[in-house]
Amino acid sequence: MKRSMTWLGEAVIAAAIVAATVALALPAAPRVPPGAPAAGLAADPVPEPAAEPSFVRASATPPQIAALFGWKELRPAPSPQAARPAPSKPAPPRLKVVGFVESDTGTVSWIFKDLQTGTVISLAPGATNRGWTLVEVLDQEFRLAFQGTTHTIPRSK
Repeated sequence: MKRSMTWLGEAVIAAAIVAATVALALPAAPRVPPGAPAAGLAADPVPEPAAEPSFVRASATPPQIAALFGWKELRPAPSPQAARPAPSKPAPPRLKVVGFVESDTGTVSWIFKDLQTGTVISLAPGATNRGWTLVEVLDQEFRLAFQGTTHTIPRSK
């Protein structure tokens, strides 16, 4: 027991010597009280507050801040004249030209295939078949009417 007490005392003395040596070996930073400027350090340039509040610029406008919280600015309803429908792409032709047939009298009947139903329609100019009417035959296209709408079918070469 006597040896352990001696060993414990020597260990405490050795730890105190090591701690004092480390404390002396490290450079010490100057102690500065809070709020006092440090002697060797340059002070951060802080802009002085404006003399009048009218010169202070807000970082965001009130509507921008309100938008962060979900508020939306009310906008007047668009006038019916200003609203224009978006340009729509023309629908693909529903009919395809298959060919033509000429009768003994010289009347030409054009043969079309309805791509949606798969039926074949024979039309002479001005004639109606299955709701389709051949309105006009041009050099590059056919004009047909179906349920009040006019369809343009390109002429195949």
